[in-house]
Amino acid sequence: MKKYKSRLLEELSAEIHPLEQKKTDAKMILSAKIEDAMKAKGWNRSQLMNATGQKNLSMITKWLSGTHNFTTDTLVTIGHALGINLLNIQSEPSKPKHYIGLASGEMSQKGIQRSAITNGWINISKESNTILSEASILAQA
Repeated sequence: MKKYKSRLLEELSAEIHPLEQKKTDAKMILSAKIEDAMKAKGWNRSQLMNATGQKNLSMITKWLSGTHNFTTDTLVTIGHALGINLLNIQSEPSKPKHYIGLASGEMSQKGIQRSAITNGWINISKESNTILSEASILAQA
């Protein structure tokens, strides 16, 4: 494939502010992810329109154009319909509710010969009846 070069295009590209280029890139990436997910599901624009509750195919065309400025609500709706995450955010685990601190060692006539301090947390989830835990050795003598 022959690459087209133009001095005018190069000059215009050089004038684009890096932040504006980043915004454009993000819109194009979102559009490509949506299209890739549609292809993976074997969907056309009409199927995405129905799955997202849109009334017109023109909105789907805008989404796939690479120039649409998406809202968070729209990205969540599209992602839900396609079974993908378009926001790239992750929920942070909730802060532990119960903390434990342990110290262990051996006692002798000379005092403690070996000791370790362990700090950790446990979090009991009511929803899944699971216990999440983490422990780390902070110091060892």
